[in-house]
Amino acid sequence: MRLSYGVWMIVSLLIPIFTGTLQSMPRYILHLFPAFIALSLLAKTKLRFRIMAAIFLLLQVLFTFLFTRGYFIA
Repeated sequence: MRLSYGVWMIVSLLIPIFTGTLQSMPRYILHLFPAFIALSLLAKTKLRFRIMAAIFLLLQVLFTFLFTRGYFIA
């Protein structure tokens, strides 16, 4: 992955964070496409893929639980 993709991702992530409000943060996720490329590179082997899938499944359960308890996660 090129260095410019990493710089683009960091700048695209930092600008919305420093605006003061994170209420409309999900619409900025599409600009972070280098993160999706990096995740695909990390999950090259079946073991790594299963570990990542388990972590994301646990996070999904946690965030769903928090959302149903009244916390807004977005």
